[in-house]
Amino acid sequence: MDQESCCCVLPSSLRQTIRVASARGSWLTDHDGRDYLDFVQGNAVNTLGHAADEIHVSLKNQAQRLLYCAPRICNEPMMALAQRLTQLAGLARISFCGSDHEANENAILLARRWGKARGAHQIISTRLDFPGRSTVGSGFIKTPYNDLAAVENAINRQTAAVLVEPIDSESGLSLPSPFFLRGLRRLTQEHGILLIIDETRSGIGRTGHLFAFQDEGVAPDILTLARGLGGGLPLAATLVRQEFSSVLEESQHLGSGHSLTMSATLAVLDTLCAPGFLDEVASTGHFLQKGLERLARYHQLGQVRGKGLLQAVCIPDGTAEQLARAALEEGLLVDAPRADWLRMMPALNVSLAEVDEMLVRLASALCKR
Repeated sequence: MDQESCCCVLPSSLRQTIRVASARGSWLTDHDGRDYLDFVQGNAVNTLGHAADEIHVSLKNQAQRLLYCAPRICNEPMMALAQRLTQLAGLARISFCGSDHEANENAILLARRWGKARGAHQIISTRLDFPGRSTVGSGFIKTPYNDLAAVENAINRQTAAVLVEPIDSESGLSLPSPFFLRGLRRLTQEHGILLIIDETRSGIGRTGHLFAFQDEGVAPDILTLARGLGGGLPLAATLVRQEFSSVLEESQHLGSGHSLTMSATLAVLDTLCAPGFLDEVASTGHFLQKGLERLARYHQLGQVRGKGLLQAVCIPDGTAEQLARAALEEGLLVDAPRADWLRMMPALNVSLAEVDEMLVRLASALCKR
């Protein structure tokens, strides 16, 4: 990368050493004309890949009508998207914002506002990382993922809610053990507290269902969505059950979204909800998982786990970051959330041929590391 041209950008050890000039579908092209197969897609942001035609058309049409108006004024894309998302999720009310952190912070603030009347403010979280960036970290109790007894022991009179991911994304895609999410639903109902399900990464078709909580048949009180929601544009949302909608109405901190982004999201949902699309996601995800399992056996790697097109493979010697860099040299983008896990989050319309190409390039990186 031309260091002089990046001198105005704050340095980061996480920044890749390529400079992207253009992108299309599952492929990136750098300023030297080299192509890269993208199995990160902006950390599961580009639901339909780069420069998706569906999104391009929706943006062009909406840009000719309305870009933005005052946040207190409703617009047609906002109203249409609010109605559609609440119906699809089985929830009553929604608030839009710009990022996963904002969506989770809004959920936390809503839960604490709801619990204030009885002095409840604590949030029990099973997330490995903190679910928000600006929310004050006090009042959180961390419990291990998949440990229902630990959650039950942590509940007290000050507990307002339990916050959980259907797939623990930062720990190498830990899947819920049988009845874990259902057990949390039972516990929260018994104790009269809220269940917040964080689908900022696993939602919007990534697992082969529109929402990952549908895999377990568990309904949340509050749901957070982000990343893939805007299909590459910044949009997140906090959805709430009817019983708690009055709290949402009283919350002045909650923002609204951009009409242009919401138009793109409607296009994303049209594609995902088309007959057979999510079945294809599940089928391609199974194909990817089986390919990774073959690769893991041949190269003596560890467990492969995930669901749909959210997959990870264990790197037992703790060299996942080095392997991700070696893969980049092979023209492949993959993610290393931890030293011992390599993660793949391709576009939901990735082809089987592109999955095969990813496996070839990853195998080459494994041989050369």
